[in-house]
Amino acid sequence: MSTNRCPEIRPSAVGLTLLLAMALAVASCGDGSGEASPQVDENAFVQMALQATCTDIKNKLYEIDQTLVLSDRAGNCPDASYSQVLYGATVDDVYCRNQDSIDGPVKRCDVIGYQSMFDIMIANLDKPDLGLGAAHSVKVLLN
Repeated sequence: MSTNRCPEIRPSAVGLTLLLAMALAVASCGDGSGEASPQVDENAFVQMALQATCTDIKNKLYEIDQTLVLSDRAGNCPDASYSQVLYGATVDDVYCRNQDSIDGPVKRCDVIGYQSMFDIMIANLDKPDLGLGAAHSVKVLLN
């Protein structure tokens, strides 16, 4: 006599281990980007700013979202009297710049994805959040 019973399914140790590993991997993804955000080398930026010339009017540094740095400096100089530079995590990562030059004002973004954000920041240098709003964090590194 034959009975129609479903076979009993028992999870194997290997299957449970794989399931647990997948659950842990998904839980540890954080923001879902799969990459750790680079951390700003704050000390290197402060040292760079302290060694900059033409800073008798202002010499400020802002860390944005823990991944970018905006330098804002100005001074009484015949040339290069002001400069705003947007950096990535290191002083070598120059994304955008707005500056005085012997040929007049120069503004450019080599990393086009930051052009709009840079424009907002340089238009709002007098605001604590640089005009970026609550969606971004802004920390003063040098004032």
